[in-house]
Amino acid sequence: MIKKSTSHTFANIGIGFSIMGIFSIYLIDNKYCTNFKLILPAFTTFLGAVLAFRLNSLKDDKEELKKKKSALNLALFVLARQHNALQNILKEIEPFRDKPNRAFSLPAIKPPEYNDLVQNFGDLSFLLDLDTNEIEILMKLTIVQEGFDVTKIALSSRNEMYIEELQKIISEKKLNGKNFTKEELVEIFGEKLFHGAIQGVDQIYKHVDFSAKEVPAAFSNLRCTAKKLFPKEKFIQVESLPETTK
Repeated sequence: MIKKSTSHTFANIGIGFSIMGIFSIYLIDNKYCTNFKLILPAFTTFLGAVLAFRLNSLKDDKEELKKKKSALNLALFVLARQHNALQNILKEIEPFRDKPNRAFSLPAIKPPEYNDLVQNFGDLSFLLDLDTNEIEILMKLTIVQEGFDVTKIALSSRNEMYIEELQKIISEKKLNGKNFTKEELVEIFGEKLFHGAIQGVDQIYKHVDFSAKEVPAAFSNLRCTAKKLFPKEKFIQVESLPETTK
């Protein structure tokens, strides 16, 4: 848990005023009371400067805590959007998963670029400075982010191949809706394009399946960490993502 310094600050303020009061009484009752009017303003100015510094420090602490909570919530939001994007992709590719010639029957899939679905690891670096050392969380987020990025690359590469090479042959030879043997497909598309098409689709399913599994787990783990650090704060929760269990 990240502790706040509010109570310590106000305790220091109270102590400061107590000292000022005691010092004032001493000066009034003491033989040096003739210097009271000269000494007290300097003392109160000094004390005021100390208190102002402490209050500004408290304000800075609050701002820093706010930034950390915002960074955690934003990271959760990115994961939630990645999850939603992957579910939309799965809806498009799932009907072709078990088809024998899915490499040639799966149409081009061009989702949004999702360029903004990137974690800001700089804002999350404070996790490394905690006593609990949450490096494992950051490492997991890095793997999940890389997996999502590779998924986008796999989709883009296969789409480019389908549109620029496969679609032209399929259209010219009127292959839609027809079944072919492996030998026939090799003859139609050529050895290189045949194997390239299969590999391209296999990569899509591999990376989408990986990310679709890892993103929800990362969301749950990060939210668990956020609640551990800030037990009284609220963090986003998505119905389709697992609840925090620990």
